[in-house]
Amino acid sequence: MKTQKLLIFWGILTAALVLSGCAAGYNKASVGLASGGLNIAGIVYTPDSMLPGVIYPAVVLNHGGVKGVEFATRSWARALAKKGYVVILPQFRGQGGSEGHMEFAGGEVDDCLAALEYIKGLPYVDKGRIGMIGYSLGGLVTLRALERTRDVRAAVLVSAISDPEVFMRRLADKKGLAPADLQAHLAELKARNPLPGLGEVTASVLILHGLDDATVDPAQARELYGALKAAGKDVEAVYFLHLGHASMWYSAPMESAVEFLDRRLGHSNK
Repeated sequence: MKTQKLLIFWGILTAALVLSGCAAGYNKASVGLASGGLNIAGIVYTPDSMLPGVIYPAVVLNHGGVKGVEFATRSWARALAKKGYVVILPQFRGQGGSEGHMEFAGGEVDDCLAALEYIKGLPYVDKGRIGMIGYSLGGLVTLRALERTRDVRAAVLVSAISDPEVFMRRLADKKGLAPADLQAHLAELKARNPLPGLGEVTASVLILHGLDDATVDPAQARELYGALKAAGKDVEAVYFLHLGHASMWYSAPMESAVEFLDRRLGHSNK
């Protein structure tokens, strides 16, 4: 137990040192996104040394949880902007000042695609070099969005939910959800399972998952990897020892994600 706590401490400290170096080298702006009749709040990060006439690769970064964009997600956005990416973070409906109510990867997919359309419309964005990152619930949103667009060239799924029914059953066990409430949720989530629609995905995909994840079972990541492979998709996976669900707080997953996007989007800021 002491060893595990020490590893967690050093992981957080390392990530803090890496991310603190991203405090400079970017600009930030708040934007409004129209999605299904709702006003969705968004945050756009851009490099601070953009050159006239140059077009830059872009990333749609989908947060996890139910309280809006987390600190770690913002840190990833700053790191990407410093490396020369234009990044947009949609605050999903009902969160972070956005209108509407949370729908658990329902209307949030529309919010994600609205962010994609917004960033495609920026004159300094290269529409042929767009990536997407999704963390936890944002990973499920990302998967469902990839089935509806061909405009994303590379996607990274971090501790992603890929089977919402299995996730809800696991959550119900932890929270003591009443059987009737559980069944109501499962009926709704069945239609949001992305696995049957993976044939529509055209993006290259990187799966990142901690093997100590007690929130989203690593078995989901393995099942997703197998399903994408079986569908003939371009997919890679990296599993991290001793990392739990909060993997975005650690430097190794962020470095893996950036390396993958650089490689797949043909980007270098050197």
